[in-house]
Amino acid sequence: MSSGRTPPRGLFATVLICLLTAGMQLLAQTQFTETWEPYTSGVTPYGNWQLGSGSGFTWGSISAAGLGGSQCYAVAANQKSRIVRPIDLDSHAHVVLQGWLYDSDGGANRGVLGLGSSPTATDLTLIRFGAGGGATYTIQHYEGGSLNTVDTMLPVEAGWHFLRLDIVYDGNPANLWTVTWRIWNAGRTVEKMGVFGWHFDRVNCNYVTLGAAAATPAAMAWDDIRVGSVADVGPPPSLPLGLWQVNLTVMASSEISGWPATNAIDSNAGTVWSSASHGATSNATEWLVVDYGQVMPMTGASISPRPGGGCWPVDYRIEYTTNSVTWTTVPGMVFANQTPPAGAISLTFIKGSNQNGP
Repeated sequence: MSSGRTPPRGLFATVLICLLTAGMQLLAQTQFTETWEPYTSGVTPYGNWQLGSGSGFTWGSISAAGLGGSQCYAVAANQKSRIVRPIDLDSHAHVVLQGWLYDSDGGANRGVLGLGSSPTATDLTLIRFGAGGGATYTIQHYEGGSLNTVDTMLPVEAGWHFLRLDIVYDGNPANLWTVTWRIWNAGRTVEKMGVFGWHFDRVNCNYVTLGAAAATPAAMAWDDIRVGSVADVGPPPSLPLGLWQVNLTVMASSEISGWPATNAIDSNAGTVWSSASHGATSNATEWLVVDYGQVMPMTGASISPRPGGGCWPVDYRIEYTTNSVTWTTVPGMVFANQTPPAGAISLTFIKGSNQNGP
């Protein structure tokens, strides 16, 4: 039995198209990589990015001065820019947020990459990483309504800096996530890294945020931003081969309080490692192992004495291993009847002997 009315077919078609479009957009928002390559400066919005709500926010430009000559998102000096992009992280137990930050002069500039709950909040970030106007780069996160700051101890400086957050849930019943952060200096010779616990509300995390709530005194830029699960983004990269010092770990046969083995690799001649005391004439064997985290060529070593010149080993040798089981003496690195040197000694390994760092 017909009512005599004709269904509004155009309306049904419109609703169906909108639902399909929304579904496809939601699927894409579980992860993304942003290189800024598809965009033309000034033609906004840039892809799925939106201008953050708030007074005075403006779009940055698309610059050709990105990593390796690629395009990047650039914020000019004295500009206040914050943009956001929708994200759905509900299904991820290991969230990765990473990108490259360009600091033009290493001053008290502002530019952070973060995760947020709402585009309308005055301070919409749940967690943010980058330049917060201080002397070092920082991570800030909200915990129980309070803003907490983690200092990376990496001084601000001009150049491109890699930064990354790995936010991992391991089933903790209190919803406590483990956050591992890492940041590189501009020369890519130093990596700072740390870990802290955070009660992360992934369900109410709806946006990736970029920029700052206040104007930056000097120019900043962002490139190659990647957000999603660790399967989407991949493992953290390593510093270029040869920039080994950031991956060092150390073990010793013994140590005394205030003189730990880590002092041997902190690049500070004023702090030293000391084994347990054996007296002035005792004959005892002690060892120190430095692990570089990978097999790599070595050219030499520098050893600094204790301030004042005491407690220098009389007899010692330098060995290497690639498996922590079989040890081989480095050619020419056996020393006997040594006296304490006045300062650091530099040892050069024999070229071509193919020794690799232990």
